[in-house]
Amino acid sequence: MNWRNILLLVSVNAKSSRLLGGGGFRRFKENRLFTCMLYLGACILGSLFGWFFGSFYGGLMNAQVRTHVLSAAKSFYASFPTLALLYTLILTQMSQLQRIRVKAQVQPLYWLPVTWEEHTLASIIASMLGAPLAITLFIAFTVVTASIPIGLICMTPLMIFALFICVFMASATTEITKILYVRVSGAINRMAGRMAIWIRLVGSIIFFAIFYMIYFLLCYRRNLIVLLEAVSAGQRVLWFIPYLWPGIALSSFADGRVLEAVLFSSMSAAFSYLLFLLATKLNFRYGLYEAPAIKVSTGIHISKAGLLGRLGFSPAETAIIRKDFKAFTRRQDMVYILILPVVFAIVPVLSAVWAEPNIAASGNSRPIRLFLSAFLTLIPGLIVSMEIGTR
Repeated sequence: MNWRNILLLVSVNAKSSRLLGGGGFRRFKENRLFTCMLYLGACILGSLFGWFFGSFYGGLMNAQVRTHVLSAAKSFYASFPTLALLYTLILTQMSQLQRIRVKAQVQPLYWLPVTWEEHTLASIIASMLGAPLAITLFIAFTVVTASIPIGLICMTPLMIFALFICVFMASATTEITKILYVRVSGAINRMAGRMAIWIRLVGSIIFFAIFYMIYFLLCYRRNLIVLLEAVSAGQRVLWFIPYLWPGIALSSFADGRVLEAVLFSSMSAAFSYLLFLLATKLNFRYGLYEAPAIKVSTGIHISKAGLLGRLGFSPAETAIIRKDFKAFTRRQDMVYILILPVVFAIVPVLSAVWAEPNIAASGNSRPIRLFLSAFLTLIPGLIVSMEIGTR
């Protein structure tokens, strides 16, 4: 692979994000100062936060408290690579959903002097840029600075390795799902016709609804230390999932099982390479996939009165309403607007589920339920109305 080509492709992928805001296609000016300040600020803030935590640990006089803080730090070391995998997967998937509506989404590589390996690796690295890399740099510098006074300097190199391996695995997984989405979307267009729009829309909403339900079940009203310890213990039970191997390696190293830590670290690197090979293979097979063309049937067209016509709208008004509605549902970036009501419906439901025993004990369940019903009925519709009005 030619790393110069990879860096150029990464730069092209980063510049292409301006298409999301409707910028000119031929304007390649970037604000590199802002990007450098973002990463530099993450490094500086991470170092300051690590120094503050190290000073706090050094000032503790109670041996029992120091032991508890050290145990929490080890749980953080073992758990955060898995959490880094989750937040990188979320951010990269969100970024890909934003890029779906870009017209020049499929990149024709027939005439470009690059290989599929270079194209795939550049796309994976480009997905890591921005917020995922800034958060990862912040945590990395925090860990490096705090590990010296805490006494975990031996775990730090393995922690940094596991952190970036998890970020790479998440970005590679996003690349794989992006390619599969292109392939499945074309197949749905061919088989379902007009129903493909609704299939993609409903599928996207269901995916995010399930994701947010799982997220709130894991994180809502949970203590951070308890969450880290739960993730650290859960990794040992789910050792057969390759995405958890970096965290298992750190947990094994913290317990003194060096050979097991080396084994899981090696398997993590091998699995990351396999994800890259799979993404490259899928790019080679489906990266240039084009959706089938729409066939126009011949014959005499007989217009029928639809629902809008029965409601009293004229043919011209009906045509305008249908055009605007189709434009709204066919734009994939509008999925966020349609998902917001689902999210705002899930949050109070889960809150009410956990708060139900306390509500029943206080005898004030009826006002709370009335408020919950009003919230679920009015708020999502208001949010959608405001968002549509600003588009």
